[in-house]
Amino acid sequence: MPLDDEQVLRGLSRAPHHPPPRLDPQVVDRLLEIRDDPPEGLGRTPGPKAILYYLSRDEALKEKRLPKSTRTIHRILHENGRIASRLPTVTDPIERPPAMQQWQLDFKDAASVPADPHGKKQHVVETLNIIDKGTSVLLAHHVRSDFTAETALAAVAQTFAEHGFPSSITLDRDTRWVGAPQGSDFPAALVRFCQSLGVTVLICDPHHPQQNGFVERYHRTLSQECLKLHRPKTLDEVRQVTEAFAAHYNWQRPHQGISCGNQPPRVAFPNLPSLPRVPDLVNPDARDMPRERPASRAAGQSPGICEGRLVPLLHFKQARGAAGDFIHPGHRAEFAGGLPAGVSPFAAAQRLTSAGTPLSGVCSAHAARSFDSTAFTCFRKVESPL
Repeated sequence: MPLDDEQVLRGLSRAPHHPPPRLDPQVVDRLLEIRDDPPEGLGRTPGPKAILYYLSRDEALKEKRLPKSTRTIHRILHENGRIASRLPTVTDPIERPPAMQQWQLDFKDAASVPADPHGKKQHVVETLNIIDKGTSVLLAHHVRSDFTAETALAAVAQTFAEHGFPSSITLDRDTRWVGAPQGSDFPAALVRFCQSLGVTVLICDPHHPQQNGFVERYHRTLSQECLKLHRPKTLDEVRQVTEAFAAHYNWQRPHQGISCGNQPPRVAFPNLPSLPRVPDLVNPDARDMPRERPASRAAGQSPGICEGRLVPLLHFKQARGAAGDFIHPGHRAEFAGGLPAGVSPFAAAQRLTSAGTPLSGVCSAHAARSFDSTAFTCFRKVESPL
C-alpha cells in the first residue's frame, strides 16, 4: 500500500468477515441431552460452563466442531426453551395525591462538616427537608446543628405557619419525631401537636425508606448535585449552598417525575392551592382528653378539670437557642433566650401558671410535661362548678 494512501489512517472493523460455521446437529443434540440428563452422577442441572466441560470429554464428538464460548451454549439453551426468558418488568407508578395534601419529612446529614472536637462527633449539621408528595416541590429546608425533638417541632410549626397544614405528613422512626416508648415523652410532642390540628401522621415501617421515597429521592439529588460538589465545612456554608440549591431545584432544574413532566416543580405547578391556616388556639389533648377530676381541692374553691386546654398558637419566632416553644405574649420576653441556667422545665411551668396571670390555675403536671416535651407551654383550665 502506498505511503501516501489515506486508508492507512482509518481504523478497521473488528467484525468477522465471515460468520462462523453452524454447529453440527449432533453437537446440539448432545448439548441438550447433557442439560436434560446430567452425566456422571452430577446432582444439579448443568450450566453453560459444566456443559462445555462435558462436551470436551465426549469421545463421540472428538471430530466435531465444539462451541468455545459459554455465550454460545447459553444462546442454544435459550433458543430450545431450556432457559426461560425473564418476565418483563411491570411498573406500578405511585398514584400522586392532590397538590399540597401529603408531605414527607426527613433529616439529611451534611457529612462534609468535620466533627466538633468538643461536641458532636457525627451528624454535626443536618437539614430538615419537607417535600410535597403530589408535586415534588421542596416546601422548606431547615438547616441546624442542634436538631432535637424541640427544634424539629419548631421547624415543622414554622412551615405550617408559612404554608398552612396538609392532610397528612409521613415520617420515619427517628426518635425526634416519634419519641421512645420507654420514655416519658411518648407519644412525642410532634405527634400530639399534629393530632390536635387534625393532621394525620404516617410513620414508616422499620427498614422501609421507600415509604418516604419522595424526600429520600430528593436527598440523593441534594447529595450528588450540591453537598458532594461543594463540600461545605461549616453551618453557614451548608445554609448557603442548600439555599441556592433549593431555588435551583424548584425553579430551574428539570424534574423527570411523572407529575412534573421534565419541568422544574414550581414551573410545572406555578399556582399551589392554599391550605387551611393554623388556628390561633390549639387543643393539645384533642385526641387524649383526660376525664378524671382532681381527687382533692382547697376549701372554698370550685372543682375543676383540666379539659379543653387551649394553647395560643401565636406569631412564631424561632429561638436562637435550644428553645422553640410557642410562648404566651405575657411571657415571650421572659423566655426569649431559652430557660435560665438551673431552671427546670417543671419550675418554668409553675412560673407560667402562677396566680395573677391570664392562665392562672393551670394543671402544673400537664404544663411541665408539655413544656419539657416542647409541644406547648400554656394551658388554660376550664372551671366548671358542680
